Amino acid sequence: MREILITLVCAVFASTGFWAFLTARLAKVDKHKDAVSNALVALLRDRIVHLYQDYTEKGFCTVTERENVNDIYTAYHDLGGNDIATDLFNKIMKMPTAKGE
Repeated sequence: MREILITLVCAVFASTGFWAFLTARLAKVDKHKDAVSNALVALLRDRIVHLYQDYTEKGFCTVTERENVNDIYTAYHDLGGNDIATDLFNKIMKMPTAKGE
């Protein structure tokens, strides 16, 4: 019985169909991870754009707000984002931290 089980397990792992199934499944997981990552980058970019607009209208960005934007941008950049949000992030970091500065 044990020999039959070992033979069966070896046959399954050696099977082209098994490896094709496994490869297809892993590709699907990778595609899903890419979609989630891309969606998160888009949401973080949108947040940076809106914060930039708010702070520009207000005329300044407090130290606490600046730290928050830095955290958002760090996550955005670590996920591969690096477009207009980088420029806006740099502009936010150069804003005065209090009204009238």
